[in-house]
Amino acid sequence: MIQNISKIGLLFVISVFSYSCSYVTNLYIVNKSESPVAIEYKYSETEHIAIEKPQLYTVSRSEIKDIRKNQSALKHTKGDNLVRCTLEPENAIHIGSTTNFSLKNKQDVAELASNFDYIKVKTGEHITTLYGKELADYMSTVDKHTVILAISQ
Repeated sequence: MIQNISKIGLLFVISVFSYSCSYVTNLYIVNKSESPVAIEYKYSETEHIAIEKPQLYTVSRSEIKDIRKNQSALKHTKGDNLVRCTLEPENAIHIGSTTNFSLKNKQDVAELASNFDYIKVKTGEHITTLYGKELADYMSTVDKHTVILAISQ
């Protein structure tokens, strides 16, 4: 009986420590330029990266803050999985979240690629289209909770 209780206790401790090591990573497109940029992206719904209703945020050096007042600048066609918006300077759009994500992990990068068909960025007259398999090359890790695709001119 005591041996069974100690096994249960050990399993409990292992599960608590395993759970506490998980973290959520949020993915953003951030406009670090001095001009507005037009963003369009098409995503695929998979179990890997949660694509919730996109939200716009303001950006400072130390954090990303919610600016829900500006959500009218965002067009989300749920049936087509298409999002369009204009990002003002120092603004960001939250494009998804996942757990324990790392740009150094090949499986995480493959899952990122499978979630996004493309991201199109228009700065002035210049249009750049990044396809899913290329995204990780242009993204950077701020910390384990934040990964960004920074747009600068």
